[in-house]
Amino acid sequence: MRRLSLVFFLAAALASALSAQPIDRRALVTRHNPTITRVDPWAPVSVGNGRFAFTADVTGLQTFADHYQTNGIPLNTLARWAWHEAPNPEGFKLADTYKPYDQHGRTIDFAVETETPAGRYLRSSRRVLPLAQLALDFTRATGTPLQPDDIRAISQSLDLWSGTVTSRFTLVGLPVTVTTACDPATDTLSVRVNSPHVTAGKLGVRLTFPRGFNAATAENPALDWTQPETHRTTVTGQTDRSIVLVRTRDTARYHAALATTGPARFTPTGPHGFVVRAASGDTLEFTLAFGAEATSQIPAPAAVRIASATQWGKFWSTGGAVDFTGSTDPRAAELERRVVLSQYLTALQNGGDLPPSSGGLTVVTADGKHASEQLWCLQAHLALWGRDEALARSLA
Repeated sequence: MRRLSLVFFLAAALASALSAQPIDRRALVTRHNPTITRVDPWAPVSVGNGRFAFTADVTGLQTFADHYQTNGIPLNTLARWAWHEAPNPEGFKLADTYKPYDQHGRTIDFAVETETPAGRYLRSSRRVLPLAQLALDFTRATGTPLQPDDIRAISQSLDLWSGTVTSRFTLVGLPVTVTTACDPATDTLSVRVNSPHVTAGKLGVRLTFPRGFNAATAENPALDWTQPETHRTTVTGQTDRSIVLVRTRDTARYHAALATTGPARFTPTGPHGFVVRAASGDTLEFTLAFGAEATSQIPAPAAVRIASATQWGKFWSTGGAVDFTGSTDPRAAELERRVVLSQYLTALQNGGDLPPSSGGLTVVTADGKHASEQLWCLQAHLALWGRDEALARSLA
């Protein structure tokens, strides 16, 4: 009888499984699209491709970066390939931090002298290098920069299925819409700013390059805008629709290029910044590309949005998924939301060739370095959800 009962139980379970409807993955994902209706420093949004990420405020850009840095989560533009190494005029070596220990009759050196000049240098000499800050730039009679209180009627949404952020708000009584996305194949942002303020020539974007991060703070440091003479921003090409730049600090070097879909004005704002405004029309649309090497192939803004939607649609359509529809447990909806959002965040920040740092590509911890002993807990979720390809990249 026990065997017969087991057979009936297995048959019933199999019949139930075969009759179950497949998960509507798009509905599952998009019902958790974040929507933001106020300036909240603890609720930025990010777009990225696993090795590069751009984190934005409610304007879809990094307009209120100081406010978010001070009161919540920072707004950074980071890539796993972008690093700065401080000069080493003293010629410090790892051996300078050794201390001998007796191990069962053998003398073994361990690099534990971390509070010596050599130890402090070696621990912090290599730091992740922030790429740029991209913000709205608005001209008004007072000459004062935008403040969070200037933004009204906020409605920002992140479409998880396409990886696109749409930010709508009013500025001095007129509507503004900003659309932001990231190319999955190249470290390129697509940005579209639409507003009557653009037509009037009052609204554009401000692109500025920091020196790096504040060296005095290892955890969640602020951008360093001091000592502009210690780094260089060189214009290597410019037309009425593009500007090509090379950034250097000590031995660190990377390239940046901003290309608009229509004629634009590029106005320098010091040695490391530019304001970009559309020459005509109500829309300023452009791509902003970064790379360790120069490239002449910069995708168009619309092409980036299409590629982003294609890649994220593929991501959500493959691998594991779990749907809590029908659960009577009051925790079910929140658990499902966390399952979806955590997969989005880890995919855009932790899917590159280099192992992730514990802060991903948002918050800088341990100078941006990864911790090898933590790799299993940072990446094990990729195996759990069937993201083997992404896991293989970082393990290699």
